[in-house]
Amino acid sequence: MAHLLEHIKMPNHNTHKTMKLKLITGLAISALSLTVANATTIVWAGGSGDFATGGNWVGGTAPNLNNTDVAQISAGTATYNVGAGDLNVIGANSGVDVNGGNYTQTAGNWVDIRGGATLSISSGGTFGGMNNLRLRGVGGNSATHTVNNGTINSNGLVLDDVQTLNVSNGSTLNINGTVDINNAGILNLAGSTASFNNLNLLTFGGQFGQLNLNSGQLNVSNSFSTVAGAYVNFSTGSTGVMFIDGTDIAAAEALITGGNFGINGAADTTVANYKLTTNGAGVNIELTPEPSSAALLGLGGLALILRRRK
Repeated sequence: MAHLLEHIKMPNHNTHKTMKLKLITGLAISALSLTVANATTIVWAGGSGDFATGGNWVGGTAPNLNNTDVAQISAGTATYNVGAGDLNVIGANSGVDVNGGNYTQTAGNWVDIRGGATLSISSGGTFGGMNNLRLRGVGGNSATHTVNNGTINSNGLVLDDVQTLNVSNGSTLNINGTVDINNAGILNLAGSTASFNNLNLLTFGGQFGQLNLNSGQLNVSNSFSTVAGAYVNFSTGSTGVMFIDGTDIAAAEALITGGNFGINGAADTTVANYKLTTNGAGVNIELTPEPSSAALLGLGGLALILRRRK
């Protein structure tokens, strides 16, 4: 028995103290890290007021949008005074998140979100009042921006330099002026409505702008232009419709044969692949509907009956 006890190592109280100290220290560091992480999101306190006034934000400090904080507006209306110049949101650690609240401006000027910063609008939130909204990478810093059951109102929109804007779930994108999509900028429209005065799909350095019309309605009231290699893209089974005002069937066919539309990521100039219908003073353009499964089953049944009769 004594021999056995010699080989059993009893707990060292100093070791227990060391382990306890390490555990407490680790928890403290974790708590500190969590506090710092949460502090990057600055929350609007609700109500209506000036965006730049610290007292209108939880914690009493307005967000630093130079690669430091995310401004979150969940209720109320934050109004940016353009006397301070354009609203610049810069860097991957910054962004604007409007999830149920409203952002607006007292007059024109730009909102420039760049360098990896992001824009998110959801839960019925609205983002508007700006003369121009510019989403751009600056040096290839890609970013994805989302409008999910939200609204953007702007006089202009620039989607440039590896930026993706996803508009979905009953959202509304109202651009009273010109939309320029350029340099690997991508606009994805699904189950939502986008209305533009002018739409330009451009290129820079061999990188094209693209608009994917998956579902929903795209309205262009004045002009629509693309460069070679850029086009409005439909996917097989897409239910999206593009309305171009002030045009007719012949002009719409010319747009198709000119390479302004594509299917499944490749330009498609076959007019028969698109359904064109006159709508007031303009034309609706959509994919030619594929035969439904029911119709295919019906044809198969008819063929079987005819075969039996023979």
